[in-house]
Amino acid sequence: MDSRTLAALANFGVRADALHSKPLHPFMRQRFDLLITLYSQPDSESECLPQAGNYMAWHFADPDAEDAVHAGAFAHCLQQLNERIKMLLLILTRRH
Repeated sequence: MDSRTLAALANFGVRADALHSKPLHPFMRQRFDLLITLYSQPDSESECLPQAGNYMAWHFADPDAEDAVHAGAFAHCLQQLNERIKMLLLILTRRH
C-alpha cells in the first residue's frame, strides 16, 4: 500500500497494519445487495464485477494524480469517502 494512504488512515484513527489489497476473483460467485466501485469503469468491464442487486459508482479525484498530489490529497479523499459512507448509511437506515 502507498505510504500516503497508510498515513491518512493512521491520522483518521484507522489501524492499517492488517489491511491489504484483495483480488476480485474470490468474490465472483457471491451475490451482493450493493456493490460500490470507486472508479469510473466502461460498461465492458462491468462483467468483471461480482453480481449485485444494485451498483453505485463513486467518483473521486485520484489523490495520486499529478494535479492532485499535495500533502492533504490522500486525507481529503479519505474524508470524502467517509462522508459518502455516512450519507449512504443514513439513507439506508431511513428506508428500513
